[in-house]
Amino acid sequence: MPEIEQSGNEPLELLYRNGEAATSGNVAIPTFRDISLTKESQALCEAVLLKAQTCDGPIRSESEMERYVAIHSLVDKRAHTLKQLQRNDREGWVYLLSQIGAAITPMLTQLQTWSGHIRRRVNERLALIEEGKQREAERLEELAQEKRNEAKYADNPETKRKASVRAKQLEKEAKKVQAESPPPKGVGLAQLLRVRVTNRALAVKLPEDAVEVNPVLNWFIRDIEAKQQAGIKITPHMYPGIELEFETIVRFHR
Repeated sequence: MPEIEQSGNEPLELLYRNGEAATSGNVAIPTFRDISLTKESQALCEAVLLKAQTCDGPIRSESEMERYVAIHSLVDKRAHTLKQLQRNDREGWVYLLSQIGAAITPMLTQLQTWSGHIRRRVNERLALIEEGKQREAERLEELAQEKRNEAKYADNPETKRKASVRAKQLEKEAKKVQAESPPPKGVGLAQLLRVRVTNRALAVKLPEDAVEVNPVLNWFIRDIEAKQQAGIKITPHMYPGIELEFETIVRFHR
């Protein structure tokens, strides 16, 4: 392909092939078999890519540095033009999508709000039922334990027998209470587990798979900036249990 001289700001275009009308309900929506850059736009982009691919080795001279920087600017300008093309061609569709959203969102918001409201009411009732069942089951279990203790320590054989029989009856009643009042059809019960750290010094003694303690980058950035302003030397191991790594990056200016 012959080299194409360009500034990087040349306009680009998309080619829309074989437009057809698909339908959503009674609304015709245009669709296309294929969308691509036009032949001319593709050639402009490929020419920039060819230049960029010549910058794959280490820079060995000042003149080569100037060439790399110039080509970088050309690549960035071409990428910026592509983004502009994407934004411009999407504008009409974005407006259409916003209209669809405006038509649907108010009703959808109300339905979702009431869904959450009803869910809370159902959860409140089920939680109340479960709490009552749990309290009653615990009460019966305590009575059963008292009877088991009575059967264990009683001297009279008849007393032992009656206490043992009563303990088993109470155990059955406790299980029956827990099985009563299943949730209505369409509703299931599940336990939700939440874990939070209350003592980090103790939590870090757990296996690493159990508790992950990650440094907060923004805290270190603020602290290092404050230390630098105070004239304190920054070293990789200045924080206990932490290692700092610094990487220098280049920022190109347009």
